[in-house]
Amino acid sequence: MAISNFIPELWTAEALDTLKNTLVAESVCDMSYNSMVINEGDKIHILKHAAVADAAYPASSNITYNALSDGTSDLDVDTKRYWAIEVQDLDKVQSKPEFVTKAAQNGAYDIADHFDALLLAEYANASLDSYESSTTDWQFTTATAADVPMLFASLVRQLQAANAPMRGKPFLIVPPTMGEAINVYFGGKATDRTGIIANGFKGNFFGINVYISNNCTNETSSDHGLCGIEGESIALVYQMKRMEALRLEGRFSDGVRSLVVGGLKTYRPEILIDVNLNETIMA
Repeated sequence: MAISNFIPELWTAEALDTLKNTLVAESVCDMSYNSMVINEGDKIHILKHAAVADAAYPASSNITYNALSDGTSDLDVDTKRYWAIEVQDLDKVQSKPEFVTKAAQNGAYDIADHFDALLLAEYANASLDSYESSTTDWQFTTATAADVPMLFASLVRQLQAANAPMRGKPFLIVPPTMGEAINVYFGGKATDRTGIIANGFKGNFFGINVYISNNCTNETSSDHGLCGIEGESIALVYQMKRMEALRLEGRFSDGVRSLVVGGLKTYRPEILIDVNLNETIMA
């Protein structure tokens, strides 16, 4: 029977590689807690460090020690996602590595897309807002997109004013049409003029790593991008808990299924920016 010859490591390796490489969230989130063994329902306590202040050295040599933590923020492992496929001959499928690769990639990509959607929804927990003026959303002209530098300059200023640590690179996640605006401004120097269809890295502009995502939330005529410092604001954990095959009841075929559990938490909202874009970004 094909089940007895199932090689879960083969499928798992391909799925994990796809998860890692297609998650926008993987690139910008704090992944330091991902090494823990996690299960659904777990709580991960994220230490929130206080600022370490300097002081004049006292004549008495009695120095004051700063506490390294001033509280915790809890990340709930409350997300479960799976993919499952039916295969007529599992042995034959596994003898064709490219077929296994494609099947595992397709399933893992959809899970990665779900986590990216969770990340982009965190705009609602950002303490900072970015507008073109007052409460007017950012919008760019179809001819020149001349205000693109203003957007980047404004975001850099806001991060600096918030004393955001620069251990990681500033990041900006925006919808595909914003990618088009960047291309128009730079006169077609990038590789396309119509934006990027899949989620992924766009490039570095004015010191900010730009990512394109189809998961930016649209609400009340605004698209919400997200800006912050990579690895400093939002924690993400995810683990593949199971990859298995089973004989499908009532069918002459096998099934392959995979389960991923995870969670996501904004723990430093004071250095996270909700970037408000007009839903008609190019006008």
